[in-house]
Amino acid sequence: CYLFAKNGAKVVVADSDLKKCQKIVQNIKGKGGKAIIFCGDLEKETENERLIQTCLKGILNININTHNIN
Repeated sequence: CYLFAKNGAKVVVADSDLKKCQKIVQNIKGKGGKAIIFCGDLEKETENERLIQTCLKGILNININTHNIN
């Protein structure tokens, strides 16, 4: 997500760990990027729907969707 933000993309950082999201978003914004947080359990279908709505409200469109599960 750092590379996308560095190149001008608006990024949604999604994870169930709010502190982790906050750290990543703070880092992106600190380098001049744009990012918002979505905190939720993406194993649940309803949370995925809520993620999409958050993206559309905060960013207006979705061009790239990547999943990085550790």
